[in-house]
Amino acid sequence: MRIGSLVEPRHPEAALPTAAVLFLTGSVIATVLSLLDPPHGGAWRTAVVVLVPVLLLATGLFLLTARARRSTRALVLGPLVGLVAIAATDLATHDAGITGQVFFCLPVLYAAAQLRVGAAALVTAVAVALDLAVSLALLPTGEALVAALDVGTVLVALTVVILLKSRRHEMAVAELERHRHRLLHQATHDALTGLPSRTLFHDRLRESLGPAVPPVPAASSPSGAPTATPSGAGERRTAAAPASIAVLLCDLDGFKQVNDTLGHRAGDELLVAVAARLRAEVRAGDVVARLGGDEFGILLLPGDEGGACFVADRVLAAFAQPVEVAGQRVHVGASIGITLAVPCAGDVPATGGETLLREADVAMYEAKAAGRGTRVVFAPAMLAAQVAEASLTQDLHGAVGRGEVVVEYQPVVDLTTGRVDGVEALCRWEHPVHGRISPATFVPLAERSGLIDEIGAFVLTAALRDAEVWAVAEGRDVSVGVNVSAHQLTGGKILAAVPSGRRGRTQLLLEVTESTLVRADVLPVLDELRRRGVRVAMDDFGTGQSSIAALRVMPVDVLKLDRAFTVDIATDARAAGIVRAVAAMAHELGLPMVAEGIETTAQHHALRDIGCGLGQGFLLARPMDAAATGAFLTRSPLLVGAR
Repeated sequence: MRIGSLVEPRHPEAALPTAAVLFLTGSVIATVLSLLDPPHGGAWRTAVVVLVPVLLLATGLFLLTARARRSTRALVLGPLVGLVAIAATDLATHDAGITGQVFFCLPVLYAAAQLRVGAAALVTAVAVALDLAVSLALLPTGEALVAALDVGTVLVALTVVILLKSRRHEMAVAELERHRHRLLHQATHDALTGLPSRTLFHDRLRESLGPAVPPVPAASSPSGAPTATPSGAGERRTAAAPASIAVLLCDLDGFKQVNDTLGHRAGDELLVAVAARLRAEVRAGDVVARLGGDEFGILLLPGDEGGACFVADRVLAAFAQPVEVAGQRVHVGASIGITLAVPCAGDVPATGGETLLREADVAMYEAKAAGRGTRVVFAPAMLAAQVAEASLTQDLHGAVGRGEVVVEYQPVVDLTTGRVDGVEALCRWEHPVHGRISPATFVPLAERSGLIDEIGAFVLTAALRDAEVWAVAEGRDVSVGVNVSAHQLTGGKILAAVPSGRRGRTQLLLEVTESTLVRADVLPVLDELRRRGVRVAMDDFGTGQSSIAALRVMPVDVLKLDRAFTVDIATDARAAGIVRAVAAMAHELGLPMVAEGIETTAQHHALRDIGCGLGQGFLLARPMDAAATGAFLTRSPLLVGAR
């Protein structure tokens, strides 16, 4: 330990004024004593009595100056100066009694209370030595030694008691400080990964923004659509702009599957490993935080678009490597949204940091929509699209009750006889302001907002009710197809809504996409529905990723060929060959095949000649309401021949 630290006051902010008060008080007391009992016996005695108050006054005033605050180590000299002044005064006034000796306690008390142990011990030793010297100078030897022993014992005892008490106090204060730091760390850091929490990330973001976050133009495509992150796309700052900061929002792809299959402990191990990889890909001055769940934030200080994209690419490359958790190697990806801002002078908007996080969040969801495992730089068009989507979602609430959601039906026709084999129920949303909204737009909104159950139940009820009316009117069986999503099938409510697949002369056909059919949590529900007489169609066949071999075990009764194979069937020999092979396979498996999207006579004839038995499309019949569908069913035998 350095010598300087031994004489440094424990609490300089308290030691300075305390010492100053003691010196000023001592100056007053010395002056009063000299007036009450003037010295006799020589000029030097008078000089000492006069100079001591002056010295004490000057020292006290000095300790109140700014210069003294810059040199707190000089405070250890204060008690020593006081001791010398007391000894000189005692000698000058021949005061060897208790009134003279008691003043030695004041510097000792100050030193024990304000200075560190070494300095306090030094002051106490000097006090004992000076008291002994004064006693020997003014008293007989034996009497002097006794008096000095008494005073020395008191001085040492005072010093020891005060130091011990101060030590205990300091230990208690230190423990409270450590506890405060622990609580602060717990409040601002994630307990699992040790990364900063959302709160600390927000604080660092506000600090880095400085006084303000000005809007910075972002690039977009000529059509106004948001651009993904090839170099130069989505810029929010120019080359001449000052150093900016970059915010990256990283959401894991595939984390839920690991959590569900291997357990939450494995999920925690994965999060810890991800945190370590993220820290390894950034600089020491950058901030990596866990914002919640499997979402992480990165703050690059400074960071421009090129640097942000470089870091994002490194993160994506790091996630491409498998992670060892629970004794297994698992793979997770990441979708990363990036936004940038340039701090500048002015007042900081209260929502500056929140705005950046929202922009990064919007860009991150664009990355997920682009296929996951990629990065996207924020552009204003993205936020506008999200605002429009949020507005539509809000409008979708209550749309069923307001009568805005309607059901139309498109017939499925036998391509050889022209007779109607059944109908497909199609959900339509008639928005009071925007007009008809495409199902491709509002169905995903309904699934994300949890409204799909309400809308799906409405469509299912309407389709079965209308089909029963047609079956009675026509005196024949009517098959009605209804599209259902994975969300509807996994919720379990559909089992309560469909006790049986047949109602009188009505047959229910549920149309399920290929990607939904391969889900393990959907298969048991479909098996139960088939046991109840419900037929299942694989919708949009050929666009999913399941193998043809899986058709052997899938709970499927009908194949619906996606319109992508119908478009060029009359002009593309390869397309015709694929459809011919699928039709042959379906025939061998005993599965009726329906070709979707038939819009020309050439397509109709080509499909019929290939051996596709059923089809639907605008050429055969457009979607229509329930009343028009009933009329169409009455004249359906003349349909194809009339064309």
